[in-house]
Amino acid sequence: GDMATVTFGFSAQSDEARHMTLGLEVIKFLLEQHEDNVPIIQRWIDKWFW
Repeated sequence: GDMATVTFGFSAQSDEARHMTLGLEVIKFLLEQHEDNVPIIQRWIDKWFW
């Protein structure tokens, strides 16, 4: 097998998990800062969440 492909697969998976964790923490932080951020975050979720 192609070890580079296997290594990339593991790397991409860990990157995805890291990005999801960071993204959720950013959203939580923004929501805690001010209630006016709620509709902004909701628009982001409506647009980019699948």
